[in-house]
Amino acid sequence: MDGAKTPEVAWEDDFDNLDTHERFSYYNFEDYQFDHVWQMEGDYNWKILADNYNECYHCKVAHPDIPTIADLNSYWVETQKSYIQHFGAQRQDQIDRGFRIAVTYYLPNASTNISPHFFMIQRFVPLSPSRSIMRYEFFRNKNSSDEDFNLITELYKRVMSEDKYLCANAQKNVNAGVFINGEMHPEMEQGPLFFQQSIREQLQNHHKKEQEVGHEIWPAQQEAPQTTINTKATSSANYSSGIDIRPAHKAIVV
Repeated sequence: MDGAKTPEVAWEDDFDNLDTHERFSYYNFEDYQFDHVWQMEGDYNWKILADNYNECYHCKVAHPDIPTIADLNSYWVETQKSYIQHFGAQRQDQIDRGFRIAVTYYLPNASTNISPHFFMIQRFVPLSPSRSIMRYEFFRNKNSSDEDFNLITELYKRVMSEDKYLCANAQKNVNAGVFINGEMHPEMEQGPLFFQQSIREQLQNHHKKEQEVGHEIWPAQQEAPQTTINTKATSSANYSSGIDIRPAHKAIVV
């Protein structure tokens, strides 16, 4: 989301080159090919989706499929920099069925779920403060059978569909004013705690920067090349960049 030629934050600054971590050594990413896109749109803020995704306190009750691919009794998360790693010690019979899964959430709004037969890129795309898209890109191992690929993809689609309704109901509670902040479990809800703290700090730091420079800062706004000739730029529109910067047209989603 950084439109600068050289991003202000490098990959290794936020993600510690985690794509080279040992937990990914079980997968040969050269074997995966794009297969299809699947998405759901609903009435929920994107941060509610992130909260839901990053804890499994609700999994035993809400997701009957999860115990088939992971041991929920051994589930834990590890948080650092700008990512959340999810762990669940699979049994040998689960590994034999192709359920050795590596799950990582990348702040602010993306994640990957990787298994021998597929990997999935998930993004939470905000449309407004109360409506978002859950978007999934599925990649298939070219050596996997239809049965193995469909087994894991259909399982994940069921789980995500169940999450959609949980998040929609959470948003209804927020809208109705019956939702109140409560104490979160320091272990079982470590993921949401880390996510909320990180987003809060980023928003506060960004606001502080804007106060210091005296104007709004839009990292996603691209700057026009220096060779571009700006002949008719006015205070109401930036013709050199092709981006309308009139305040009345600016949309902010938090």
